[in-house]
Amino acid sequence: MDSQPALQSKPSYDEDAFTLTLTGPSAAKVGEPVKLLVTLSAKNGFKVNAEYPVKFRPVTAAGLLWAKETVGKDDGQVEKSKVVLPVELKLSQPGKFELAGKLSFSVCTEDRCLIEKRDLGVSITAS
Repeated sequence: MDSQPALQSKPSYDEDAFTLTLTGPSAAKVGEPVKLLVTLSAKNGFKVNAEYPVKFRPVTAAGLLWAKETVGKDDGQVEKSKVVLPVELKLSQPGKFELAGKLSFSVCTEDRCLIEKRDLGVSITAS
């Protein structure tokens, strides 16, 4: 039973200024907590912009019960060149789901700052 259509999101990005990943289990039991990790790593002289409100906004869909509407940097670990955000949810029905959301973030060098948004997603099957 497909619970929703596939979204145009990816589990990871590897770009000149940063790498970005969304990781989590590929299967879970209905009603049990599922933990995902959003990891942003700055590279090539870039650093995480500590002044920017880094946040992950999950995509809501039938069967997905996200613990928070928005997961921000205060919910995770922020270092000079890395941000790790824990994202939690429960699945309320069996089926295959796309766990997706949009991460807003900024990375900077001494000379310039990039303000970015990326769609992240992974598939999971609930039983």
